[in-house]
Amino acid sequence: MIIQSRKHANDVFDVLEYLHSEKEKNVVCAINGCSKLFCTSLERRDLYVGQLPKEELLIGDRSADEKYCMFMRHRYNDCLEQLLEHINHESYQIKESALCALMKFASMEGKFTLQDLDWSEHYSFPRELIQAVVERLLSQMEDMALLISRFQEYLEMEDVRYYVMSSVRENLGRVMDKNKGAIQTPHTAWLLPL
Repeated sequence: MIIQSRKHANDVFDVLEYLHSEKEKNVVCAINGCSKLFCTSLERRDLYVGQLPKEELLIGDRSADEKYCMFMRHRYNDCLEQLLEHINHESYQIKESALCALMKFASMEGKFTLQDLDWSEHYSFPRELIQAVVERLLSQMEDMALLISRFQEYLEMEDVRYYVMSSVRENLGRVMDKNKGAIQTPHTAWLLPL
């Protein structure tokens, strides 16, 4: 309903609430719902582009359209945070669904950027989002080998591979400290074929 009419915009809170459900099926359905909602919003340009003002500053001399786009961008950011947390969920199905949704968002943000671009720029890669995903995949707390295997399919895309390697370089010290200088660990072995 949110996609069909802006008057149902507050229903997004209900969808986001299901991301915290105790039932795996509800969480997966909520992830899929968020994926559809926010991919559509990105494509329609219904999310605020540029430096997002704090939510409490949404009142004032702004058009209804601009307020709606800011509201939805804040909800999108809430969704991203929750999906990033779900990469560490105990359920593999939830982890995988969250990873796939995040990578779909990264792809859509590449096409429909949320950054204010210079006139000479035609493409913006969502570097911060990829970096946040990589940080979770390089978890020091749990074995992410199975999810990393799933993530490898995204490395076939050159731009993803480039930014993943940049993110890995930034996180490598942290991973190496945990593994006491080991060159190849279960967490980093997936990087070598690149």
